[in-house]
Amino acid sequence: MGLLASDKGLRNTTLPQNSPDICYEELGPEMVGAVQDSDRFDELRQRIIGYFEGDPETFEDVPVDLEDASEFYLAAWKACQSIPHGETRTYGWLADQAGNPR
Repeated sequence: MGLLASDKGLRNTTLPQNSPDICYEELGPEMVGAVQDSDRFDELRQRIIGYFEGDPETFEDVPVDLEDASEFYLAAWKACQSIPHGETRTYGWLADQAGNPR
């Protein structure tokens, strides 16, 4: 699993991969110049694993760096946060909630 953060908060994540190199590649160009600090994310990594194993988790306390996010992305992020644990929504629903229906 790859987790990338700035001083302001989490910026990007990947699902678990077969190697760290694949995670680095999936995290994209922001990895250039990044400092590797796996200890920083130990607790968060365990919480994410627990979430995928079915533990209810909100992650509301995890700071997220959305400084470069578009207005649509911010609206979509807010809509995603409203989806209850264990439920799903369509991309159409998400777009509608974010103010960009098709």
